[in-house]
Amino acid sequence: MECLGYLEDILKAVKFLQSKGIVHTDIKGDNVLMEENRLRVKLIDFGSAQVQTDENRSNDIWKTGCLALEMLNGKRPPLFQFTYGGILQRQNSCRPEHHIPSQAMQEIKELLRFCFGLNLTPDQNSLPSATEILKNQTLFQ
Repeated sequence: MECLGYLEDILKAVKFLQSKGIVHTDIKGDNVLMEENRLRVKLIDFGSAQVQTDENRSNDIWKTGCLALEMLNGKRPPLFQFTYGGILQRQNSCRPEHHIPSQAMQEIKELLRFCFGLNLTPDQNSLPSATEILKNQTLFQ
């Protein structure tokens, strides 16, 4: 359950950034700082942050899913590639559902479905916002 709590903290940070029109763009384990008491985490390193556009709006949601897989598997998933300058970008041909551990809690699997758009209906064309994910009662009470 700790993993879900940490991801909730990250989504709250993403929600705040989205409300200010900012995209972090580099959410990964290296950019998450855990408080000494291990109860909360904070998102750090805003050196790659960008102004939010229609094209990059869902970037931080996708990267939160990658962070969840990193937490579950102990390593970064092969869902992204490094670009010139070291920035991570998602691969268009990746299949994130193949990297979800079968033993993961149902709540984590559901969160990953949101982050990677695996439960989008044909009339939806973008990933949900952090606000929409945080409102999901089955994930966060």
